[in-house]
Amino acid sequence: MTAAVWTEPFTNEIIRELELEAAKRFRRHQLPSNADEWNRMRKTLLPELKKKLALKIDHKLDPDCRYTGTVQCSAYSIRHLCYQSRKDFYVTASLYVPEGKGPFPAVVHLHGHWHQGRLAASIQKMGHILAKSGYVVLSVDAFGSGERTTRHGEFEYHGGMLGGLLLNLGEPLMGIQIIDNMRTVDLLCSLDFVDSSQIGATGGSGGGNQTMYLAAFDDRIRAAAPVVSVGSYQSYVGGTNCICELLPDGLDLCEESALLAMIAPRALKICNALHDCNPAFHVSEMARSHTEAKKVFSALGVPENISTLAFNAEHSYPPEVQSAVLGFFDFYLRGRGHGMPAPLPEYDIVPEEKMLAFPKGKRFAGVCSIPQYLERRAAELKKTANGTPDELREVLRVCDENIRLSTRLDKENGWEKYSIETSRGRMLPFRVRPGKTARWQVLASPDAQNALESAGLLAEAVNSKDSLLIFDPWGCGECGYAEEMFPIHFKQHQLARSLLWLGRRLMGEWTLDFLRAAEFIRTRDPKALIRLRGHRDSGLAALYSAVLNPENMQGVDLVDSPVCLIRREPRLPEEVMTMALCIPGILAWGDVEHAMALVKCKVNVIRPRRADGTLLPSFP
Repeated sequence: MTAAVWTEPFTNEIIRELELEAAKRFRRHQLPSNADEWNRMRKTLLPELKKKLALKIDHKLDPDCRYTGTVQCSAYSIRHLCYQSRKDFYVTASLYVPEGKGPFPAVVHLHGHWHQGRLAASIQKMGHILAKSGYVVLSVDAFGSGERTTRHGEFEYHGGMLGGLLLNLGEPLMGIQIIDNMRTVDLLCSLDFVDSSQIGATGGSGGGNQTMYLAAFDDRIRAAAPVVSVGSYQSYVGGTNCICELLPDGLDLCEESALLAMIAPRALKICNALHDCNPAFHVSEMARSHTEAKKVFSALGVPENISTLAFNAEHSYPPEVQSAVLGFFDFYLRGRGHGMPAPLPEYDIVPEEKMLAFPKGKRFAGVCSIPQYLERRAAELKKTANGTPDELREVLRVCDENIRLSTRLDKENGWEKYSIETSRGRMLPFRVRPGKTARWQVLASPDAQNALESAGLLAEAVNSKDSLLIFDPWGCGECGYAEEMFPIHFKQHQLARSLLWLGRRLMGEWTLDFLRAAEFIRTRDPKALIRLRGHRDSGLAALYSAVLNPENMQGVDLVDSPVCLIRREPRLPEEVMTMALCIPGILAWGDVEHAMALVKCKVNVIRPRRADGTLLPSFP
């Protein structure tokens, strides 16, 4: 094993650097206090946001609502159903309907990160409360949750790598949820017992996030109440929020305050917990976004239509908030009361198994899982994917960069240590062992040098006569950072997400690392013959760098690396790959095979894997 390059490795410095950039963006994206300026900004911003989220909605498509059962409750009933959000893409839901003729006001109810989705007792509560208070409620399963999991009846977390790989299609999980939710409004408007002019939306945590995006993009939502979900885009950088709350390149465009302002002049009530465990949702972060958004509400002459509630609890949707939201809807959707908290009715929770739209394991084929959708859409994209190296550079956000400073620090046991600083201020630790031939091997792994040893790469390289250059990819090993606040269990979750908010790609950073290694070698020996050897995800970075700059390249080795960018399993006992594999739009450019076809040198694939880390029995 070679010794570390630096006496002190990086820990939190990289994340702090990104947090500083996010803080700058917050100030850059302050909102105007003039109505005309806001209207101009909104007109430009709205289509840009829709493009980033891939929002393509056919409001004329038949919802093809299929009812599968009913639960009778006191003064209302719950109808189980699924409906068509997009062509042959169905959503499972529960429709709470009060007794009587109607038409009734309606509420879209969106759940947070409960693996059971709309079935969970904590999610049912608001449906029961609103239905018994005279509202039609449509409660839907978010994609990958509830009855929309990989195996029907087996609940799973839809975030991490599972939901993150949807980015590779160019379809963020958040965008898919928004489309589903806007089609939920279409379905409500088609029901003769619903007053289509009086529709609201609410949800907690991830459901609150969905609520504010739905209300921002759909003017039919008259009143919105997001709970424990409003913070700032700045606070998401360095945080651990779910991938379903990610707007790719969000901080290139705006701050969360702009999203809230897009709801104006309609009604918005923001509820945050004083003791939230997630700093992104602290009341102080909500207050920053509220202050900015209120400027727009005031400019439009409706400052009273935006309000906040800071409640004394942890991350939850407790009775105090349920009462406040009920009173809010009574005022804005029914014209009753003064918007103050309303008394809560009594109700009974329905057992989860009785809330299922389909018997366990017998789901309608039109309701697909995330892996099924990934496989289907990837096959469609493959038919037209034929990207160029220049287009790959844009997809990976690989920018102009070179080595600004190369400092030789020491030599130990035949290994030279170099501290590299690039023109963009990135720092990399290079370990170099001079060889006896013109051949160079460049080795890297996201799991640092230990993984190179366990994979057999290091011993093989050391026993050769080649010159060697080993480095830890940016954000890994000596270039790493402290573990994130929550045990998310997805490698590079925090760093990959933070970069995506800022318009960067972790795979692009690693590709730049290999390019800098090759630059370092060519500077020492312009005639060097370079072989890039990447372990796991860094194998793709090696491959992409050879596509972008083939100079002096003699070969690329992908060892235990993914050779396709979709997955079949929701989650393995241990995640092998990192979230560097989540690359917005990469499959429209081409999958790994396409990159291999563009490389001008030989590509060796050793122990090929899928994106979920499972071994492939063979690879062409």
